[in-house]
Amino acid sequence: MKTYHRQQIDFINLRSLQERSCRLFYCVLGMLTGSKKEVKDVSRRQGI
Repeated sequence: MKTYHRQQIDFINLRSLQERSCRLFYCVLGMLTGSKKEVKDVSRRQGI
């Protein structure tokens, strides 16, 4: 049970890290394209 709990925590950490990198990616993408509205719409769809 303890090992399962630890795996769950690792998964949650991995998920938040993934979301953070996604947000960073969309931020850079927005700066490159210059269309912040599009990035906002995409991030809203992703649930970020």
